[in-house]
Amino acid sequence: MRKAGLTWAVVLLGLAACVAASAATAVSTTGGMTLAQDWKYTGVCPYDNDGWVDMRQGFGHDNRFYIQNKNAGSQCIAVYDQNGATGMCYATGLGSNFTHDWAMNMIVRLGQYPLALRVDTPELRLIKADGSMVTDVTLPADCPALRTDYFGTASGDIFSSEGGTLMITSMNEDRIYAMHFKEGRLERHFNIDHQFVARLQGDAQLHTGAEDVIEAWRAADGTTHYTYVNPTRNPVDFMLDDCDSVTGAQAIDVHQLGEQVCGTSCGFGAFALAGANYVMLSSSPNWNDGFVVARLGATGTGEIDGSTVTVVARHDNAFTGRTTRLNWLNAEPRDSASVYIYQWNPGGYIARYTLAAEASAVAPVATAGSVTYVTPAGLVSPTPVPGVNIEVTRYTDGTCQRVKMLAR
Repeated sequence: MRKAGLTWAVVLLGLAACVAASAATAVSTTGGMTLAQDWKYTGVCPYDNDGWVDMRQGFGHDNRFYIQNKNAGSQCIAVYDQNGATGMCYATGLGSNFTHDWAMNMIVRLGQYPLALRVDTPELRLIKADGSMVTDVTLPADCPALRTDYFGTASGDIFSSEGGTLMITSMNEDRIYAMHFKEGRLERHFNIDHQFVARLQGDAQLHTGAEDVIEAWRAADGTTHYTYVNPTRNPVDFMLDDCDSVTGAQAIDVHQLGEQVCGTSCGFGAFALAGANYVMLSSSPNWNDGFVVARLGATGTGEIDGSTVTVVARHDNAFTGRTTRLNWLNAEPRDSASVYIYQWNPGGYIARYTLAAEASAVAPVATAGSVTYVTPAGLVSPTPVPGVNIEVTRYTDGTCQRVKMLAR
């Protein structure tokens, strides 16, 4: 039931609540693309006692962030939006590794950071995107005892009949270990000797580390690509044939961007937009939270050309807190001409951006981000309070709608 005729005091309370949501602001315009920061929230988590953070890995989706909190008192995937914690939480464990597949299903490590993978207890938890299904995975007895601190994006849909693949690296073994999940279970696993990466990088041996990740992404031509990311080396992109052997591996020459890229900071993303392929990387001078978006070149037949990389947008707004060495980036389609970019800088902030061709660089689509209720006494509640309320709907483009209502 809704009524008309509120006092001005209550109307102003509702207006103040709306003003708290900031509109999109332009960040950069480069190479025919515009990057705008839609919103930013800095109150995500404190540092723990050893100078790191317990919430080390996360990603954005549908205007929310999902962040694994391995703190012994929490052990859950916490969900945030531009207004802070939403109250949603998925029970997990003591691992820092946390990622998603292309269907936004979640994969989190239950085992304790920074210990090696174990085979005598469930090590992974698979969570369907809508939370409707949760399965735990015990790794097979012949799984190597790898130390791996972070997960890159998995391909496909791990709960579908076709399935998806998660690839991991390790600091203590020179290999890529791949796990193919199908219908929420581990169907098969295999090893890839990744000396091919070392050869492409011109090194006698690959400089492996626990912070390396392999990002799976779908290129503009529909093919599945995997990009090996080491914070101190050029990324190497490769594909797999039907026998799980490597095909078409090549380095993405980010050095030609003329700046320090990645440094010692983890974080990388790749995506296709309007027929072109793009990568996102941490960049100087603020590579702890700054990043660039660069377009990859293409051959005459449309295949990826990693030797040609062109910056199309950049974010330089430095976070002045302590160095985290983590700067997670992932993209989500917005429409045919633009994408949302989500950034999780542990101990710093979460933020969402819109990357679009200049002709399409408009304010983000005005979808509802959150709803709160304000009483005549000034009480703000996530649910209606009995009596008169102002229903305040904050939209993702920074605008608001206020409606008087009567809750019984």
